[in-house]
Amino acid sequence: GHVTLTLNAYSYCEEKNDDVYYTLSHSYNIEGKVTHLNREIQNAVVIAASINENKVGRLYKTKTDENGRFSFSRFPESEYILYAIPDSTETKGVPTYYANNNSWEDAYKIYLKADIYDIDINLTSRVDNFIDGKGSISGMFKYPDFNFNDSTFYCSAWFEQDTNLIYCDDGLSNIVVSLFDINKNKIINYRITDNEGRFYFD
Repeated sequence: GHVTLTLNAYSYCEEKNDDVYYTLSHSYNIEGKVTHLNREIQNAVVIAASINENKVGRLYKTKTDENGRFSFSRFPESEYILYAIPDSTETKGVPTYYANNNSWEDAYKIYLKADIYDIDINLTSRVDNFIDGKGSISGMFKYPDFNFNDSTFYCSAWFEQDTNLIYCDDGLSNIVVSLFDINKNKIINYRITDNEGRFYFD
């Protein structure tokens, strides 16, 4: 629906008025829980990405509480993809899309047109029989050259306690880099780019 707000201004000389039109839209809530091997995972970052014509729109994030629960409020009607990123000090689970997939292409799109209270994101596990070698992989996620609108989303402390760090100082921070097995089925390990946008596997 719509509503019209009429503004009136008075002075000794004249009277002015103007109409402001607002569109009223429905908003909805999403609540759920993050677990790994039937254990609630606290301090995980949960990202909700709105999807429009298979393109990512606005990004939202929150964190799980001590019971592994998370919530988003006042979302407009749209499709959304949910992604949980655990704190590596809390679990050996790996970043996982709802519903329990490791790749963006396989993520389940939720069409939100009512409140949802039972989203369960079960983190998948790392490859447990991986043989360690002597090699290493390192790199940097470059800061986008184009007009980047999500700097406030990425360029802050997600897990670290040292708030004096300057994020996105050289590259883009808080990007998940996953190392998959040869079949691209399971994650061997993952890293999150640091305050300078760098990652390192050893």
